[in-house]
Amino acid sequence: MVKTPPREHGADPVSRNLFALRTDRGWTQEELSAVSGVSRQTISNIERGVTEADLQTLRSFARAFEVPLAALTDDNPGYIEAVRAASKVARMTPEQQDIFHRQLERERDDYLRRDKK
Repeated sequence: MVKTPPREHGADPVSRNLFALRTDRGWTQEELSAVSGVSRQTISNIERGVTEADLQTLRSFARAFEVPLAALTDDNPGYIEAVRAASKVARMTPEQQDIFHRQLERERDDYLRRDKK
């Protein structure tokens, strides 16, 4: 099955965020269906903006992705990117997390040095 993003224009936050979280995980709609208990057709319809998700469906997705409900409903790109990044870090091995955190510290230190100039 070919992964196609939801319509760019007019797509609601749930459609965009569901697609982003699913593809970040590398999951197909079938895999998300198996983990969440929501049918593949419903997932497809929500991602395409054909159907709106009810609260129970949103909760099922949030549990499947191990994210707060707001990660699916929030329209703030900064918040969504932070949730997506945290989700990626949580799936890293301890060694990968250590490398990632050292890189962040170096970038922070570089930023602070530039800011003082």
